[in-house]
Amino acid sequence: MKRGSNGPSVSFFAFQDIITAVVGIFILITLVLVLELAQRVEAAASTPTADISSVLEMIETLDNEVQRITEELQQRSDAQNETSGINEFNRQDRMEQLEDKEKVLQQQLASASELSKDLQKKIDSAEQDENKLLLRSEELNSQRSLLEQLEDRVAQVQSEINRLESDDTPVFRDQTEQGRFITLITLDARKIELRDALTKEKQDFVGPRRTNDLFAWFDANDLSSRQVYLVVKPGATADFHAVQEHLDDSGAVYGYNVTGSKDNIRLGFEMPSLP
Repeated sequence: MKRGSNGPSVSFFAFQDIITAVVGIFILITLVLVLELAQRVEAAASTPTADISSVLEMIETLDNEVQRITEELQQRSDAQNETSGINEFNRQDRMEQLEDKEKVLQQQLASASELSKDLQKKIDSAEQDENKLLLRSEELNSQRSLLEQLEDRVAQVQSEINRLESDDTPVFRDQTEQGRFITLITLDARKIELRDALTKEKQDFVGPRRTNDLFAWFDANDLSSRQVYLVVKPGATADFHAVQEHLDDSGAVYGYNVTGSKDNIRLGFEMPSLP
């Protein structure tokens, strides 16, 4: 009675024969190379005048070739050992094991890909936060610079306030309530000081012709829009009478006062402007 067929059988004897033949050929080649090496060494020993460097190069070449053949034989032997244990009974199990390993590797690859995406998102978010921090830092630097400027201005203002508080020099407004601009003239013994609020001009007249120079300024400027205020210091009586007479003849509006030699009066435009 014949046994039923369960499918085609797989035989690995042909593959093993090929591997064995290849290994035999490599062994044969190795023996031939060793014999040739021995002959060349013997010839080199019998001929002292031969170039020993060529023999050494040949030995190194043969050693490398033997090493390469040995590694290839080892690889083929390992491959044969892996396949020699596979037959028609365990082939399906081995395939399933390989498929399971492939699935595990695919899952690990997918997990690594997701992790890489998450890391990239975190990197992008960190870069955005860094850019925001840089912009904020620039804004803070700008605000810090502005704050430093304001602090400098406050210090300057405070310094000017302290100076003004310690300075008791009277200051006249530049204009009267009627809208006339003040022209302040200080008569000293040897000098006439002129301060004009309309043109914000400051001018000194000195020398024996100082009154004539002042009269020339009066004639060159319109006194109808000005109110002249005379400040008379000691020793300037003669100049005062001459200036008073000229103002009367000109029909100018004026007033006067007598002060000490060290007293000073200023107009508003002469005050330093605050920063």
